[in-house]
Amino acid sequence: MGIASGIIRKAKKKLLPKKPKDTPAKAEADRKAAAARAAERKRQENIRTTESKSSINKNRTVSKADIIAASTAAQFRTMQSRINAMNAGNSRTMMQNLLDRQKAKFKKEQGAELDTMTRKQQQSARDNKMRGKVTLPKTPFKKGGLAKGRKKK
Repeated sequence: MGIASGIIRKAKKKLLPKKPKDTPAKAEADRKAAAARAAERKRQENIRTTESKSSINKNRTVSKADIIAASTAAQFRTMQSRINAMNAGNSRTMMQNLLDRQKAKFKKEQGAELDTMTRKQQQSARDNKMRGKVTLPKTPFKKGGLAKGRKKK
């Protein structure tokens, strides 16, 4: 039996392929490949979750008010779809009227904010245009007098 088992063992060694030994260089290459795959997965996930800024003006910063306005608009859309799914009746009419009032108020606020922003931009442009060109009227300080003020009514 000892001889037979020895022969079988030798036959198995020759017939079965040897399991390759894991070398430190191969393990390092596998680790780097796994890290690269993980980095690529993370990059793809970030692409899916972050907004594309290709169409957004990169010179303009996104303020907290802009983010809040965008989320409010999204809430209006979801609320409208919920109302559309409701059965026709008094409650649907009431909810639609409420949503319409909220949308009107939101648009009014947005318009006021846009007007304010436009005025600030125009004033800033005027200020930049006049920088270094400010002239003052001559004052009679050499004579010991004061600058003339407006006539009081």
